[in-house]
Amino acid sequence: MLVESLEHGRGRLTPEQARLAGVAAQTWRAFLLGKVRHPGRFEVHAIPLDVVPPNVGPDVSPFLSRYLLSSADAEVISGDKEVLVYAKLCRILLVGHVVVEAQARWRASRLSVAQGVLSANHDYYRPIGLQQYMNQRAKRGAEALASQSARQKAKLRARLEADLPRLAGSEVFRALRADVARSGPHAFAVTGDLSEAATKK
Repeated sequence: MLVESLEHGRGRLTPEQARLAGVAAQTWRAFLLGKVRHPGRFEVHAIPLDVVPPNVGPDVSPFLSRYLLSSADAEVISGDKEVLVYAKLCRILLVGHVVVEAQARWRASRLSVAQGVLSANHDYYRPIGLQQYMNQRAKRGAEALASQSARQKAKLRARLEADLPRLAGSEVFRALRADVARSGPHAFAVTGDLSEAATKK
């Protein structure tokens, strides 16, 4: 993903950021192939994700818990002072450091070759900018779902209704319950009408 971004989106990075991103890509490749034991300054971090508690602020997307638990997403996040590789695989968020300030704060989530345990009980560092970014991605995910045609929504509804007991025990349903507990009817309104009447249009 980082290589693709460098090839097609160089305008998003400063020349120095682009240079460091190229070095990071080469370092991670060597790390994955076992040629180096540690990626050095280009650390890789893994953060377990879970549903959003009901007492968060009002600006949080009504779709956020569903995004956190069930979505896959990937992007290069760049700013004036930082560049991160963001790769979300359902309940695991992988963050690759290209240019990062206060890197020591991320220590709890750093992946280690020798040892390491992923635990939801750890106090993982997530800067406010990253949390805001995830909230925006959740909003975009809800908008994409809302923009589906009636035919697409009917197919989605059929898949969900095909095995209701399995759905009731799934992470998707747990995330939906968390969104409803926090946002009420907005949890449904944000994704558009998935009712039987709407999907027959």
